[in-house]
Amino acid sequence: MRGLTKRLTLSLLAMVVLAASGTALADKKADVKFLITTTKIEPGHSMISSLQQKPGFWKQEGLDVQIIGVEGSSLAVQQVGSGNADFASVGPEVLLTARAHGVPVKAFYAIVPHTIFRLMVPADSPIKSPADFKGKTIGIPSTASASYPFSRAILSSAGLNPDTDVHWLTVGAGAQAALALQRDQIQAMAGWDTMQAAFENRGMKFRDITAPFVDQLLGQVLIAREDFLQAHPETAIAVARGIAEATVFALNHPEEALKNHWQYYPQSKPREGTEAEKVKAGIADLQSRLSEMKVADWPKTPYGLIDPASFDKTVEIALKEGQISNASAAKDAYTNKWIPQINSFDKARVLNRSIAVK
Repeated sequence: MRGLTKRLTLSLLAMVVLAASGTALADKKADVKFLITTTKIEPGHSMISSLQQKPGFWKQEGLDVQIIGVEGSSLAVQQVGSGNADFASVGPEVLLTARAHGVPVKAFYAIVPHTIFRLMVPADSPIKSPADFKGKTIGIPSTASASYPFSRAILSSAGLNPDTDVHWLTVGAGAQAALALQRDQIQAMAGWDTMQAAFENRGMKFRDITAPFVDQLLGQVLIAREDFLQAHPETAIAVARGIAEATVFALNHPEEALKNHWQYYPQSKPREGTEAEKVKAGIADLQSRLSEMKVADWPKTPYGLIDPASFDKTVEIALKEGQISNASAAKDAYTNKWIPQINSFDKARVLNRSIAVK
């Protein structure tokens, strides 16, 4: 299965490189397309979705942004690389894979500075450490999900062979995955922060199985084509600044941000429970992502900084897991040069933005 996935990825990336070579950019770009790497846009995604619609931080930056959900980082990076979209939030390992195959994309802002991925087991599971997974079955959303190589790396850190010592079962990311856990068809789930929050909102309880390197990994990054960034740096700065502002707003007004999100994405609101229970569950989802996005001492520590040590550790894991064959893909894969301009905003003005949600 891994061989087939790799061949398909290589074919798609080859088409992206060909398409990219003929792409020309206008002198000014105010109308842009932004890709979110899921079609299930939950409260945890509000900083790059609903809060950009109201109060509309991107609009305040003079941008008209079309927000589009797509299935996975691989598809998103292909769309950006071919010029069909302008920006996307992707996992850094997918950025590296794309660059290794000649796709001219670059990261310039860390939307989530820390990894969002989790290898979770039920709270009462006998699995206490990575070594305990031998002979067990681990659920994955798909082989294209970055949670798959993340979990493989955790197993490898304990001396297990991820190809022979465990079994992998594709179970999706929603109710089917939760049911597989409850029926013990899988003994663990390779997922991410908001997935775990959604499962816990169903009454399930988990423990995360981790490894020392996990805290050093980079999370989601904002990417664009290199020639786009050269031609439209002011647009890239505005997009990233809008995300930073939305993050600050949500951290200080979580319930208002949540209810605003439900207005734009009503399918993300829980169907069961009292209104108070729904709000509690929704805030848990939102906070699961915000906890990874928060910086403790802004503006001393800026939003969006791509930490070189975290990037290097992510490259190391990508090499170990065969996502890239050498470190050349990491050369010039990101820049922090616009971080000061991105963080140049008035926090008081951001917090005073009212969205008047009932």
